[in-house]
Amino acid sequence: MEARRQASSASMRRGRFTRRAALRGGLGLAAIAVLSGVATPLAAQQSTPDSTIEQFYLGVATYQYDDAYALLGSELQAKQSLDAFIKGYADTAYVQVAITGHAASAGQQDVGVTITSWHNDGSIHAYSGTYTLNQVSGGWKIAAASITESARPQNVAPLMRFADLDVTLGQPDAGMGHRYYHLLVTNNAQWAVTAAGVPHLKLLNASGGVVMDSSPGQLQPITAVALQPGQTADAQFEWSNWCESAPTYPLKLQIAIPGDTHELLIPFTTPMGQVQAPPCMGNASPAVFQSQAFQAAEQQ
Repeated sequence: MEARRQASSASMRRGRFTRRAALRGGLGLAAIAVLSGVATPLAAQQSTPDSTIEQFYLGVATYQYDDAYALLGSELQAKQSLDAFIKGYADTAYVQVAITGHAASAGQQDVGVTITSWHNDGSIHAYSGTYTLNQVSGGWKIAAASITESARPQNVAPLMRFADLDVTLGQPDAGMGHRYYHLLVTNNAQWAVTAAGVPHLKLLNASGGVVMDSSPGQLQPITAVALQPGQTADAQFEWSNWCESAPTYPLKLQIAIPGDTHELLIPFTTPMGQVQAPPCMGNASPAVFQSQAFQAAEQQ
């Protein structure tokens, strides 16, 4: 049972924990490591240069570094090991990219981008330039990058931190045995903040033991949300198909968000009361504990 439960998130945890350890170590930003933030499902759909770049950004944004690294061409991989690639993101909290143009030649395409990068020290940086992709068997690979830093972006809010926020759980949803929850963050600061990326959740039992560790769900493109004072963002997450013995109650959630190197512990309690384990829908499939990106909250 234990192996089955862990299988759904083991592939992403290596990257996530390595990145958090690197944050504590204060490692610098590598030259190639200015990417993260735009997300589409990480299926093997390298049909265009744009979708390859988006998959690369999704891998970084959701800490699936092995997948992101695999989208680099052999020459870039020869210049930078996977470990160096991961460490290169130690100072990067979140990055948002926009594609600005294209130039094509036989078997190759240049993709223009502008990038806004939030760092863990609270600074905000802007970059622009071009990525060159080569067409290979099965899709496209990032062959080269020419990125330079530009003037600091104006009117860009800092990433939210827990000290800025009121964090609650909204009304849950259910259907066909699935259980969906809403992590709501409301800006209590006197200034605007940015809600961005995918929260990482740990489900803890009554004694603090880890019941499950979240993995990213099937993400739509990630867009940072500017929260004015009093506004709320929502990150939906799912906990479904629990076929093991019931954990000890009450449950708690340990939450990590891009922009804050600290974590927050809250009761796993919604307006309907303390959350209980969801029903088992079949032993053949692992339990699901997946989180989505922050989006502007709908009016309740």
